[in-house]
Formats: sequence, structure tokens, C-alpha cells
Amino acid sequence: MEEKQPEKDDILKKKQQPTEQENTGFKSRPRPSTQRLHLQNVVNNMLKDKRSGRIALVAHCILNQNSRVFGLAERSSAIAEIVEFLIHNDMGIIQMPCPELTYSGILRKSQTKDEYDNAMFRNHCKKIAEEIVEQVQEYSKGKIKVRIIIGVDGSPSCGVTDSGILIEELRSMLKKKGLMVPFYGIRYERLSEDLNNLEKMIRD
Repeated sequence: MEEKQPEKDDILKKKQQPTEQENTGFKSRPRPSTQRLHLQNVVNNMLKDKRSGRIALVAHCILNQNSRVFGLAERSSAIAEIVEFLIHNDMGIIQMPCPELTYSGILRKSQTKDEYDNAMFRNHCKKIAEEIVEQVQEYSKGKIKVRIIIGVDGSPSCGVTDSGILIEELRSMLKKKGLMVPFYGIRYERLSEDLNNLEKMIRD
């Protein structure tokens, strides 16, 4: 027995019947995208957790004196006064790489800025600076601000008053990206004065 085919009139009637959506007069809302829901969750979580939203970038040897040239370490491990100061002021701490260690190794000899200032070492510092600036930009997306960059005066890489090579490249990179971050160079023999100055800088 042949199956009865639907008549044209029946098909037209079905097409003309109002949908449930048309009967109610309301349009269904589009479902929020997964990305939008994720961003909303991020915002909600930002309001809940305890982060301060404040970060300091510090020269590698401030947290690790073992990275210094043999004979030049001032402490057994870290410069505790700086670390304690930052923690007390609710500052997260990012340790910058030591370009001298990663370029010349732990058994390197002591060298001046002029001795280090060649194309290869400067390019090495430039790559480190690029990675640091990428982190600064990424944190800024979450409203987390780098409040200060702390170097070590006298260092051929991380000096601030007499800019070391890494600090020069970092300053240049930050400027290109339109990022304004203050720099400060500590000296081991004047830490009390340095701490007072740092206190004023992060309060401004």
C-alpha cells in the first residue's frame, strides 16, 4: 500500500501557523558566549580574592645573592630589608633575570659596563627586557600595576643612577609601549636611606 504524500495545502497551513515565539510576542534571548561568561566570572573573582594589585620588579641578586660574581655577595641569601619592605607594603615581587649570569655563567669574572657593552650582550638584555614588558602588559589587563622597578646601583646591568645595560633596554621598551614605571637603584651601604626613599615613592 502506497504511503499518502502530504497535500500542498497541508504544507502551506503548517508554514502559516504561528510559532510559540510569535504567539507570546517575545523573542528568545541569545545565549551568552562561553568567553563572555568566563570574563564575567573573572570580574566576579577579582572582587572576591585578596590580591593587592601592586607589584615590584626587582634585580635578581636582591632575592638571590648566590647569582653575584664570587667575592661580591653582600649577604648569604637575599637582601631581607628590601624583601620585608615590599611584603609589608603588600607588593608582589617579580625577580628579573640576571643577564650577566645567563650570558657569562656563575664562574664569570667581574666586568664593567663598558666591557659588557657589546652587540651580543645588549641584544641579550633586550630580549630579557621584552619578556619583562610582556609581563607588565599582561598584569595590566587585570588592573594589576607594577609600582616600581628596583635595581642595584653600581651594577653594569641593573644600575639605575648610572643606567646599566638591562635597565637602559627596559626603560626604552617601557617608553615605546607607553608604560610609566618609576625606577630606583639601591646601594648596600645606604639601605636605611633607600627604604625611606622607596616608602615615599610607592606612596605617591
